[in-house]
Amino acid sequence: MKEVLVKLPIKGEIIPLSEVDDFIFSGKVIGEGVAIKPEDGIVYSPVNGTIEVFYETKHAIVIRTEEGIRLLMHIGIGTVSLDGRGFGSYVNEGDEVKVGDKIVFYDKEYVEARASLVSPIIILDKEKIDSFEVNYKASKVGDELIKIKLK
Repeated sequence: MKEVLVKLPIKGEIIPLSEVDDFIFSGKVIGEGVAIKPEDGIVYSPVNGTIEVFYETKHAIVIRTEEGIRLLMHIGIGTVSLDGRGFGSYVNEGDEVKVGDKIVFYDKEYVEARASLVSPIIILDKEKIDSFEVNYKASKVGDELIKIKLK
């Protein structure tokens, strides 16, 4: 059985999706995963893969792993309304990334004053996964966060 290891992309506290104050994420409407309460303003690639979707507002990214699993990293809740203000990027749509590559930066104080920084990491391809485990003790960027077992 194949596995996909997802590393912690943002330094911070890991919380279950049920604690996210947004129905789309907390209700697991679009997929399973976890959320992070960030401590700083840099987001790193959690997997080796390709930037499949990178929203103009820089608040959300979809990475397709080498194994074909799509991960949505949504930086903050309500951040789409900032229209990209306070966000910048190191990558573009279509770029190949490796675990640990810097992909987005944001002004933590600016964003936090205007939106929630709680950042969901969502597995979009539920039909391709058999199970997944979350390491809630991950604390530094690069620590194993999610182990996904593929069907």
